[in-house]
Amino acid sequence: MDFSIELAKSLIDSAEEFPVDLEKAWVWLGYSRKDKALETLKSYFVEGEDFVFHQSGEWRQGGRSKDLYRLTVNCLKEFGMIARTDQGKQIRKYFLECEKIAKAKPERPPIGAYIERVKSIYENSHNIPRGYWTVLSEASGLLLWVETVLKLPVDKFDLMDGSIGIHWANYRTDKPWSRDRQQYHYHFSDGRIVKAWSYHNSEMVEFRTWLENEYKFKLMPSYLLRKYGAISLESCSVA
Repeated sequence: MDFSIELAKSLIDSAEEFPVDLEKAWVWLGYSRKDKALETLKSYFVEGEDFVFHQSGEWRQGGRSKDLYRLTVNCLKEFGMIARTDQGKQIRKYFLECEKIAKAKPERPPIGAYIERVKSIYENSHNIPRGYWTVLSEASGLLLWVETVLKLPVDKFDLMDGSIGIHWANYRTDKPWSRDRQQYHYHFSDGRIVKAWSYHNSEMVEFRTWLENEYKFKLMPSYLLRKYGAISLESCSVA
């Protein structure tokens, strides 16, 4: 197989640390003999970092085991320059083109902390008791508004849904319409497990009214000021 830019890309994308077999590499690099390539490898590169060696256990004719040399992608790329062959120069050029293409690709913006939080609750919705709802799911629109419209520097330790949950729990205490709440848990993509409360569906209308009239206009501005400093209170009033 001739070396190509597609092969260069597949080696770059490989999960292996040493994906390149010297048995193929010396031909790709344009050496006339493998021993010449091996001599260059040992002279210019570091075993254990740039390449590894082991014996396969397969015995050749004459009673000798097969020596296997595996190279890193970066080793092969630099080998292309050291080999001083047209094939070696072309190999290095292919790798450089792959790097150029990778840099030109627009990076996907990282998932925001609140977006990840809302995503997690929907992925773990099966853990919510039937007939119950959660503060995080009901307040998700407000959380995403804070993150995407106000563009505040939210991180995974900013817990506005926790603030909402605490104030809501206090507000509903001893109300004639309050029912027993039930605990549930959900998982984040990084492995963290969060325990939270769920509330009976009969309380949902009360929560939505409280969130709109009490939390959003009175409690949320104070929370954001404490957390992030000066912000426009007018912007909170139009959420």
